[in-house]
Amino acid sequence: RGSKASSDLRVEFGREFWRSSGKTVNDAIARVRHAFRVESDEERSVRTDTYAVEAVDDELRFVPATASDSPLRWHAHGLVTDGRRESLSGGPTRTRGDTWQQPLATSRSRWVEHVRAAATGAEYTWILAEWPTEARSLTLLTSVDGYRASIDEDHEVRFRQNDSSQELRVGPATLVDANGVQTPIEASLVEGGLAFSLTASMVE
Repeated sequence: RGSKASSDLRVEFGREFWRSSGKTVNDAIARVRHAFRVESDEERSVRTDTYAVEAVDDELRFVPATASDSPLRWHAHGLVTDGRRESLSGGPTRTRGDTWQQPLATSRSRWVEHVRAAATGAEYTWILAEWPTEARSLTLLTSVDGYRASIDEDHEVRFRQNDSSQELRVGPATLVDANGVQTPIEASLVEGGLAFSLTASMVE
């Protein structure tokens, strides 16, 4: 059973520590261009030439460019700590600029799901506040409702819907520690979704 997620961990706009380098005028212009717009009291959205993102009722959903395609949601829903599985409970969401955030929590750890909209897709970041005491490994479980993940021979990662050509492509995953050190992470397939695993030695 997950604990209540706190909003204290949400990252201030423009202070994403994993993006501390490479900030340029063009980057600033792009962030303004892809900022969430107010559609109603309950809805915020970003629309580009290739996709749209809609934030409604504490959920973030993608709408592909093809009008006949239906919205889809990629999200973290569970965490396995040393073999023990728990659900992630979500707290209040927040949109600011080109970002959407939601705090997540289990009984032993606190996270933030952080999504940034860009021209050709969205950057997903899951922020862990602190490594759980004495934990040896963590595996973050993610899924897209109604879709199954696949990894081909070229290590291309996709979520596909069986009765549709619609798919969600997922780029390479990277662990970034508080000092900005980057370590590639390979995704694995778990119950039709994608899992990302960390060990204590990776974050020491």
